[in-house]
Amino acid sequence: MKKLEQLPHAQRERLAFIDFSLSYFGEIARADLIAKFQTGLAAATRDFATYKEFAPFNL
Repeated sequence: MKKLEQLPHAQRERLAFIDFSLSYFGEIARADLIAKFQTGLAAATRDFATYKEFAPFNL
C-alpha cells in the first residue's frame, strides 16, 4: 500500500472530500465525486478503492 504522501495532490484532495462527506453527511456516492471534481467514473471508483485501503472501516 502506498503512503498518503506518495499519492498525487489531486487524488489526496478527492480522498479528503470523501472523508469529509462521510464524516459530515454520513454518505457519499461516486456521482458526488464526479460532480465536484469533474472526474471520470473509473477514477472515482479507483478513489473509493484507495480510500477503502486507508480507512477500511469508514465505508
